Amino acid sequence: MRTLGVLFLLIGLSGLAAASAVVDLQGRLLNRADSLPLAFAVVREPASGTGTTADIDGRFNIRLEVETDSVLLEVTRVGCRAKHWVSMRSTTPIVLFIDCPALNIREVGIQGYMHAGAYRIGADGPV
Repeated sequence: MRTLGVLFLLIGLSGLAAASAVVDLQGRLLNRADSLPLAFAVVREPASGTGTTADIDGRFNIRLEVETDSVLLEVTRVGCRAKHWVSMRSTTPIVLFIDCPALNIREVGIQGYMHAGAYRIGADGPV
C-alpha cells in the first residue's frame, strides 16, 4: 500500500513538472505597412509581466514559463500597441507584423536670450 502511495505521488509530481516549461522565444518585429523593423519596441507577456525590448533590427529574445501551447504577447511602441497569440510549438524564430502608423513629429525650435541682469556664480559683475 505504501508503494502505491509513493507511485501516485511521483506521478502527480511529474504531471506538475510537465505542466509548465521554460521557453526561449526568439522573433522579429516588422511594420506591416513597409516591412521595416520596429526598433526598440517592448515585447511583454501580460500575465507574468515578463518583457524585453527589441534591438535596432526589431529582433527580440524573451524567456517565458508557459503552461499552454500558445501565449499572448503584447507589443508596444510610441504610436502603436498590438497583441498577438504566439504558438509555443515552433522552434524557429517568429516574425510579427505590427500595424504602426508613421509618426509625423513637428520640428521644435528653441530660442535663448541673455539680459544684462545675469550674473555668473563667483563673478564680480554682470556677464
